[in-house]
Amino acid sequence: LYHLDQPDLFAFLSQIAAVNQGIAIIDTQIAPQPETKVSFQGQDYWGKVYLEHEPSSSDSAKLDKLWASLDNPYSFWLTRPSLHSYLARIGFSSIYECHHPAVFRYEQLRAQADQDRATFVAIKGKPVAIRVHDLPESEHPWQAIEGLRLS
Repeated sequence: LYHLDQPDLFAFLSQIAAVNQGIAIIDTQIAPQPETKVSFQGQDYWGKVYLEHEPSSSDSAKLDKLWASLDNPYSFWLTRPSLHSYLARIGFSSIYECHHPAVFRYEQLRAQADQDRATFVAIKGKPVAIRVHDLPESEHPWQAIEGLRLS
């Protein structure tokens, strides 16, 4: 997912949802902060543009970069709220994030988990109402909010 540029990443997720009847496990890079807004099918999504290769890179230079895309110089990493919103829009009713085991970047030999890598479990099915607010179900916002910080 994180090697795709938009709109391809939206099309890929839509294809996953179209053939999915239960759960999808999505392990991907995410944008920690909303840096760039893109629009897809009339909705705005936030993320960051990631440079996979210089646009002028030769085919051999692309092949030498083992952990990068082959076909596109840029990829688009969605923020958590934008990924959640799109997954909900395409039919996933629940989205959970795996926190353990944490994802590490072994090539950098870091001892702490990556803040821009996450694994999500997206589940199709009837949404279950979780009552943590006093809004009626008909007014419950399904779209995640960028920049919302809970303390």
